Amino acid sequence: MIKYDKKRFLFMGVSSLLLLVVIAGLAVNVSKTMPRNTYVYVNDEDKEYYAPNCVKDVRKLRLITVQEALSLGYIPEPQCAKSGEFLQKGRSLAGVLLEKMGILKELPPRWNKDGSWNY
Repeated sequence: MIKYDKKRFLFMGVSSLLLLVVIAGLAVNVSKTMPRNTYVYVNDEDKEYYAPNCVKDVRKLRLITVQEALSLGYIPEPQCAKSGEFLQKGRSLAGVLLEKMGILKELPPRWNKDGSWNY
């Protein structure tokens, strides 16, 4: 009877741990930040940079890489940053695992390798 209780206790412990791992894997999302060679618009007066989706009139703005903007001390424009333009929402940890296993297709990137935006 005691051996049965130990096995049952061990089984319940392992099952609970696996359940927690699965729940955490579904709840935690992985986001990607934009590559340093991504092009952004900068406002030299305000020392802020913008994603293309955040600006309508670019006549008073310059186009440079985010790496250049950061080296000049520019910051992301707050409303643009708040809208999530500088991040790509990714999959949950479980989704990343399924992607690595080839079960799910990779999400299309928000940015191209040449630094342009994928809109």
